Amino acid sequence: MCKTALACLVFYSLLFSIMDPAQAGVVGKISCDGRSVGFSIDITGPIENTTFDEVREVFTKYRRQENEILNGRTCPEQGLKDKLLDFSAYGQRFSIDSAGGSVLAAMKIGRLLRQERMSVMVDGACFSACVFVLAGAVDRVVFPPGKVGIHRPYLVSVASDARHEIESALRLMRDYLREMDVSAQLADDMIAVEPEDNRILSASELAAYRLVGVDPAEKQQRAIDQEVRDLEAAKALGLDRREYNRRKSRAKLLCSGPESSRDCEKMILRTGQP
Repeated sequence: MCKTALACLVFYSLLFSIMDPAQAGVVGKISCDGRSVGFSIDITGPIENTTFDEVREVFTKYRRQENEILNGRTCPEQGLKDKLLDFSAYGQRFSIDSAGGSVLAAMKIGRLLRQERMSVMVDGACFSACVFVLAGAVDRVVFPPGKVGIHRPYLVSVASDARHEIESALRLMRDYLREMDVSAQLADDMIAVEPEDNRILSASELAAYRLVGVDPAEKQQRAIDQEVRDLEAAKALGLDRREYNRRKSRAKLLCSGPESSRDCEKMILRTGQP
């Protein structure tokens, strides 16, 4: 049971009723071969507090395995020669297909994604509370036929002061969207759509709300990360930055074709010649 009316605030879409409950949940996969470790997370169905707990647990296990690698230990799979590795879990992949659920749980997942600098791919539908998960990602991708839909949240329990609860929810929504650098207009437009309806956002609306593409703060952070990597690479090669930039530019020009060898870029960076 919810402790407060606000905690019971949900954002379910009517389409949720046609989903198969057996398919709902969080599927997390972590794979490691002794050289690298990656994971995939797929959320399907309603977003609840247990959804957040399960997603957080996958991240916890991933970080634990990552630390094992950094400390020179081998992955468990490495000793299982006959075990087929799940290559789909390499790299980092997070997808969601949900018609909604708890607003507060969705915000918790969104903040976790922002902390982990995660990208999210909409794999089917992302309606109602799911939008707050999408907003939390640093890179949001919605490929057709994926759809994003919004409507006004509603209370599932009787509130002593329903007006106050709804107004509090609206403030929470605005604060969260501002924190994630998503247009505050999104909150107003959600409120304008009746709970029994579900307004599907167009590609232009998704862009206007800043619900697709890379978050501006993440773009800046990626640029800083790249600059640090370039500085370290130049130092390791004994090059000043101008010469490193010249060789890197030359490598991009000469090593981008299908006939280029895998060592082309390394050779140019090391010697200046292909």
